[in-house]
Amino acid sequence: MKRSIIFAVIALLLFAYPTVYASEFVKAYLFPVQLELDGQIKPLPQEYQILNVNGHAYVPVRYVSESMGLGVRYDEKNQVISIASDPKEADELTRFIWKVQYKLNYRLSQSDLKKLLERNPQVAKKSNEGGEHWRFDVKAASDYRYASIEQGDEAGLLEGKVGAQLFLTWDSNGKLAKINLWYTKLNGEKQPQIHVFNAFPDGTTTDSIYE
Repeated sequence: MKRSIIFAVIALLLFAYPTVYASEFVKAYLFPVQLELDGQIKPLPQEYQILNVNGHAYVPVRYVSESMGLGVRYDEKNQVISIASDPKEADELTRFIWKVQYKLNYRLSQSDLKKLLERNPQVAKKSNEGGEHWRFDVKAASDYRYASIEQGDEAGLLEGKVGAQLFLTWDSNGKLAKINLWYTKLNGEKQPQIHVFNAFPDGTTTDSIYE
């Protein structure tokens, strides 16, 4: 099946909006069909459904995209669903940020997360609640030192001593409880600006400039 055909029928089924008005409801029917991607039949996991709305097939955007090796994230503030391919030829920092923003999710185990990011945390400490705090420093200078386990190093980021910092919190059951990424971006400015990216358990994300 051609990618252009697949994405022509993709709908926004997996992301919840904060407010839903009566006029925004549509009549939909379960559409019991199989999904074929690049010649392979892909059985849908139990939590996903394909719907028929006014004769159009609506398929789960996250499942389809990830099945094709793409990344997905939902920007709640701007109400934008972003689908992006893996920047395999990019530098280490760019690929790390992409993995965090488009692939990292709350379903991952600690071992799967390390495999995804292809690294271990630079710092790991036990939390007062029995869980753990992890910090990943990316593209850091060999003599780089920073104490905080929960907030990004503003000076280190702006001075280029570290390219990005990822902060993760795990609960006492080993489940991911918080995702927080700090990184710099030019944004058309002469001086880089610090961005703070947060991902939440419901699939929404925010990415704002730190001021």
